[in-house]
Amino acid sequence: ARPLAGGVSPRVLLAVAPLAALHAAGLLATNLSLGSVAVSFTHTIKALEPFFTVVLSAGILGTMPGRWQLASLVPIVAGVVIASVTELSFTWAGFIAAMASNLAFQGRNVLSKHIMSRPDLAPHERLGGIDMFCLITFMALPALVAASLVLEGAAPAAAALATPSAAPSASSAIASAESARSASAPSAERAASAAPASGAS
Repeated sequence: ARPLAGGVSPRVLLAVAPLAALHAAGLLATNLSLGSVAVSFTHTIKALEPFFTVVLSAGILGTMPGRWQLASLVPIVAGVVIASVTELSFTWAGFIAAMASNLAFQGRNVLSKHIMSRPDLAPHERLGGIDMFCLITFMALPALVAASLVLEGAAPAAAALATPSAAPSASSAIASAESARSASAPSAERAASAAPASGAS
């Protein structure tokens, strides 16, 4: 396949497209959960990521977990169950969204290993971890922008773009430093000239 600009071939883009879709779905589900339940509860549910990794690895990659791996999942699952039962902010919408984010993110991770090990990919088409994540993120951006416009409308984005940044720019910081230096210079000169006079008296 003929590489595109940046060395990514169309075949790789097609292979990575499902991963980008899962990445976008995971981010969307996480934010939906954060808007429905307490932040701490969302992250408690996301502690089940190892459970989803083991299940999906067995189903997709055929990697069967050992007995100690299965045993390590017991306290994780038990802790999440206890936290869910006792959580005051519990809602089914927030719980299901957090579980969906686990499924999407761990499905992305497991599928990325499966896709990059495909025999039809040439050695130069096999992306490393950082390159893969960058490509997934860029490809997921249009879907996330579309979802944001549908769920929130264009007003929040327009307001964010119209609001100037609270952090001062480098030029304004330099200008402030120069003005402070110039303002302190006359005071230093007056103090220096007053010192001999006081010594003489």
